[in-house]
Amino acid sequence: MRKLFLIGWLVVVAVLRAEAQTCSGTQTLTESSGTFDDGSGPGRQYSDNLDCRWLIQPPGARILQLEFAELVTQREVDVLTIYDGPTTESPILGQFSGHVRPGEVLFTTQGTALVRFVTNSRGTDEGWTLVYRSLDKRPPCESQRVVHHVRGTIEDGSGSDRDYGNNLDCEWILVAPTGEAQSPLRIDFEEMDIHLSDSLTIYKGYKGSGEVAGVYRGNRRPRPLELDVFPLNTVTLVFRTDRMGGAAGWRLRYAWSEPDPSCSGRQTRTASQDVIRDKGDATSAFYSNNLECEWLIAPPGASSLNLEFDRFDTHSSADYVEIYRGDEALELNRLLRHSGRRVPESVLVRGGVALVRFVTDGSGIGEGWRLRYEAGGTARGQLVPQHAPLLVYPNPATDHCTLHWPAGEAARLTVVDAAGRVVASQRVETSAVELDIAAWARGLYALRLET
Repeated sequence: MRKLFLIGWLVVVAVLRAEAQTCSGTQTLTESSGTFDDGSGPGRQYSDNLDCRWLIQPPGARILQLEFAELVTQREVDVLTIYDGPTTESPILGQFSGHVRPGEVLFTTQGTALVRFVTNSRGTDEGWTLVYRSLDKRPPCESQRVVHHVRGTIEDGSGSDRDYGNNLDCEWILVAPTGEAQSPLRIDFEEMDIHLSDSLTIYKGYKGSGEVAGVYRGNRRPRPLELDVFPLNTVTLVFRTDRMGGAAGWRLRYAWSEPDPSCSGRQTRTASQDVIRDKGDATSAFYSNNLECEWLIAPPGASSLNLEFDRFDTHSSADYVEIYRGDEALELNRLLRHSGRRVPESVLVRGGVALVRFVTDGSGIGEGWRLRYEAGGTARGQLVPQHAPLLVYPNPATDHCTLHWPAGEAARLTVVDAAGRVVASQRVETSAVELDIAAWARGLYALRLET
């Protein structure tokens, strides 16, 4: 297999052999069910700088069910993304990393899904395994299911396109995993629409013998719950419906961990590049309610800043992140206000000073967000300097690679081979540009960006 190595006036990379990669390119899976993984194999670890994709496309499938059998990756940097559709422009079903196998079963809304695995250059791990199967329709909730995960999502099972059914009697028993025996259970309701004759009941302990923590029906979303259930370390959810009619259903997230204090007040960052998180270095699953936090980014001598999010999950429109040009939260200088689960585009701040603001209320929480910033200079007509926020991956590559460049800063991309011949030239105006390099000959290439 040939390998292409992208170098440039901006970044120089080393030559690696293709055999070092555990996966590459795009694989298409057409069986009605199956199991696939990162490709590292038993007793081995996946490689650095991967960008691998699996297109799940069984003929005649209406929806797909996906579930993790194993997940062991570098947390927040080696990430598996599952899309509800065939491309990276499709809605994201979830982004996963770390050493905790996700508890939820994922369902697509169509018969196609794309799985993408991206790793960085700072370490590897044992990898992951996914199991999928095609279905004609989404199954109802199970009669009983025991859940041992640190955190996850539970829902009625109807999906987003239809109401739940009649005469259901479903039960979930949440048991604190090892190491979380004395942690409270945090429950955050994302959706709530239950017919008034049906009910969702939550017990501290087991059904019948445990204290009732809440009974829910109607379409008003409840406030979050925090349940101290030591020494039983168990919470039971029971969903019962009758024959009177269904409704859209419900969805909640849970976590066996107490939210950390998260951020507070204003922090100042003066490094030329750094990472900012909603929870600092805390490891809790969710951020806290009623926050108002600010980060002033002001590296000495910076003429511009590029801010790029690599994860984002906040509660509806009530919890949001704002980015301002300058050191004050003035409306006329606001560049971004964002909430929800979609990762926003990168933000270029001219002037070298930016203010990041995070505000939450008391109606619910999310898993939070993380951004990376880098200071640079982007004077018009000049070659982009080495510290500019440019990222190319995978590198080396085989059939495609992705170029990250800040949205809003249009530039001309030129690719030159080792003999000085121009093999590609195009205008770059978005934060992520995918290059088709399948027809390029093996060798070294240089990237040049000019604004």
